[in-house]
Amino acid sequence: MDEAQFLGESVVESSVKLADMGKRVIVAGLDTDFMGRPFEPMPRLLAVAEEIVKLLAICMRCGNPAVHTQRLVASEELIVVGAGNMYEARCRRCFEPHLAHEKIEEAKNQPASRAHAATT
Repeated sequence: MDEAQFLGESVVESSVKLADMGKRVIVAGLDTDFMGRPFEPMPRLLAVAEEIVKLLAICMRCGNPAVHTQRLVASEELIVVGAGNMYEARCRRCFEPHLAHEKIEEAKNQPASRAHAATT
């Protein structure tokens, strides 16, 4: 299974059930969200796994191993599905967990004249 972070709690139950039947279960997904917090249900899957392989991307800023997914757009929603320019891999040093929230605040604080000019 890929993108297991989007499958909900049933992925844990299904994975355990299949493993108990003697099946080899391979699950892939993000273990943290755009804020760097545990991304459910991945922590529960990690807890019942017999083997864990953590793969890293390459940081889009500095080229070091990346452990985080940086959200580049303004949204406080846990899941935002979209194009490739909405997220990028970041290392621990380059990761800015509050960037999406800062972008929301910037949008709220834009001068009204600028918003008016965009609509005319």
